Amino acid sequence: MVQNPPTFQELLPDYHYQFNNTPTSPEAAAMYQSLVEFLTTNGELALTGIEVKDEYIKGFKRAIALVRLWVDSMYLGDNP
Repeated sequence: MVQNPPTFQELLPDYHYQFNNTPTSPEAAAMYQSLVEFLTTNGELALTGIEVKDEYIKGFKRAIALVRLWVDSMYLGDNP
């Protein structure tokens, strides 16, 4: 079996967590976008030495989704 090396785009989650259907504030969305830009710029650090591609990608996605939830939590009181 020959497996292609993972790309950085594969590491970004295609889902996110949400607090009881609370909308994301623009500030939290901007902060998450800054995180994605930082990770894109430094993506090679996340891709170095991956041996178990599928499990690594699942874990990385879950971690980024949790970070996004944490960022959203900082702005929960700011939504009308």
